[in-house]
Amino acid sequence: MPEPPVDWSKIVHFKPAEWGPAVARLDPRLIYGVDALRAFIGVPIVLHDTTGPGHDPNGPHPLGQAVDCHAVGLSL
Repeated sequence: MPEPPVDWSKIVHFKPAEWGPAVARLDPRLIYGVDALRAFIGVPIVLHDTTGPGHDPNGPHPLGQAVDCHAVGLSL
């Protein structure tokens, strides 16, 4: 069963446009999860790519279940 659409009134740190043109195809759990991560780490997260070309066609990006991003000022 598909997830219900994102309730953007519950997303604190991001606007739909930041997720790119495929925002409607993204798994809402991804958006809620990245928003929760942003709140937890306390620094901005810059979104780079969600479903764009260059990803494994059988991987999570084309399914709307992954995002390339970085947290400002944090490194691994």
